[in-house]
Amino acid sequence: MSDSISNCKPDSLLEEWLKRALPEESAIWLQGSLEKALDLKSDQGFYVAFGMAPRKLGKDLLKLTFEDIQLANEIRQGWCPQGMSVDQAARLLFTLRRLEKMGNRSSEWLDQLFATADVAEQVALYRGLP
Repeated sequence: MSDSISNCKPDSLLEEWLKRALPEESAIWLQGSLEKALDLKSDQGFYVAFGMAPRKLGKDLLKLTFEDIQLANEIRQGWCPQGMSVDQAARLLFTLRRLEKMGNRSSEWLDQLFATADVAEQVALYRGLP
């Protein structure tokens, strides 16, 4: 595994794929919502961004190359983002970045997220388990 691959994280890949896929207005919404989702003083910013992702970004499939899919599996064995939609990728990005900031409170928060998520939201979360 090359050094650049070993330093790459799933959230970085998701963000790169979303940048390629989104028009400028949607990309601006994503960045602003990502900042709000990472505010640990309140869960509201996260839940608004998580819930609004399909409406603001759409549900088109990410246009991933063979190399994108290979890289995903190399950095996280078993992760196959093929067929992932833009909204799923954004929801997963919001979740991964928030979990990274939460530290030891993350497992309790993730349990609550899975318990309260609707089916479409759960699909996005389960796609990110590897």
